[in-house]
Amino acid sequence: MTSLGQGRGVPDNEVWVYRAFVAGVIAVTFLQKVCLPGNLEIAFPILVALILGLFAIGAARLNVVRVLLYTVFALLIVVSQMLSGVGFSSGSLIMALLIYIPFCVECHVSEKTYDRCIEYYQNVIVVISVIVLVQHAIQFTLGAAYWPNLNEVIPQSFQFQSYAYMRSIAWGSPYYKPNAIFFLEVSIVSQFVALAFIIEMRKLQRAWRLGLYLVALAATMGGTGLLLVALTSPFLVRRMSPRRAIAVIGVILVGGIAAFQIGLVDNVLSRFDEFGQSGRSANDRFVMPLDRLVEFARTGGEALYTGIGAGLLPAANREVWWPITKVSVEYGFAAALALHVLLLYALFRGAQDRAISFALLAMYSIMNGSFILPYVTVLCVLLATMLRVAEDGRAPQVAFVAREITPRNRSWGLKQRSGGWRPGSAAP
Repeated sequence: MTSLGQGRGVPDNEVWVYRAFVAGVIAVTFLQKVCLPGNLEIAFPILVALILGLFAIGAARLNVVRVLLYTVFALLIVVSQMLSGVGFSSGSLIMALLIYIPFCVECHVSEKTYDRCIEYYQNVIVVISVIVLVQHAIQFTLGAAYWPNLNEVIPQSFQFQSYAYMRSIAWGSPYYKPNAIFFLEVSIVSQFVALAFIIEMRKLQRAWRLGLYLVALAATMGGTGLLLVALTSPFLVRRMSPRRAIAVIGVILVGGIAAFQIGLVDNVLSRFDEFGQSGRSANDRFVMPLDRLVEFARTGGEALYTGIGAGLLPAANREVWWPITKVSVEYGFAAALALHVLLLYALFRGAQDRAISFALLAMYSIMNGSFILPYVTVLCVLLATMLRVAEDGRAPQVAFVAREITPRNRSWGLKQRSGGWRPGSAAP
């Protein structure tokens, strides 16, 4: 298909890639709490359907290297279960095989289409940020009981389970941490907002958006979003002009003073005590996964290569098993290595902005139990692995199997561009 779409000089294939991206972002944000029978988050089958549609019109293709890396990973997890000699969850194994197939797919688009896609995500998080602030306004005036509650709207059998949708600010407090209505829990809200802040810092650095994202991030009272920004900060500072740096520091100082006055700082500082307290969020998310990985490594024997069986890592409490922990313990170290080679290659090879890929890798690796968790993997596919811009900034001719794009990491095409970048502007 080579005709122009919508009369704006955009090839038809790219119009459909953009529409698929929009649908995927809507699914991974506004439909997070919706699942199919079996507790399968609906964002994943929607992503699969969108990718199949793009293949049908010739807008998507397979990356050969990624396919080979995926094949190695798939063979290792299957063979490990065959050799383990113990029972395992066939459902967990099948999900592990399916959920990483989209990482093999890429859509070659122009820089213009890529920018439009990422800008759409930014716009969605503007809406999410406003919802967070409105939720606070409602609960401090009318009460949190007046928040829209999807638990009362979505039938129980179609709710994605195992998340704290309503979480109070402190034990016995009448106030709750905002879940942006559509999100599974507040930590996920904070991560999505933090990612939008990171993207904004890497491109336009619009003051009003940076301010909105920062205020919303603080308002979530979620520590993982703040951690994500902290981990990515070396990539952010280097892109800032002195004037912009002063403005951002000023916003942070004003926000810090306001946060201290309303008790947010005390809330954040109290989270550090959780690292040493079993059953608390920080301990479950950052201490237990590392301890379990070290414990497994010390066991020795065949289990290091075969694992204990798919789906058999216990989750009696609220442990958030890192993917490297879960895959190593259930499938063996070789499978864990193969998975992370696939992830690193798909996230970074040919990426437009590796700082964004790094942020997504951090989200995936240590902030969520992400191994077979759809909302994280779908977000990685949409923002980092699916879209690839050709060397000349134009989408190449369609082919079913993609040749590798030489990574140039032009970081949104902003460097030294006269007049700056604007959403939807054409590549030079």
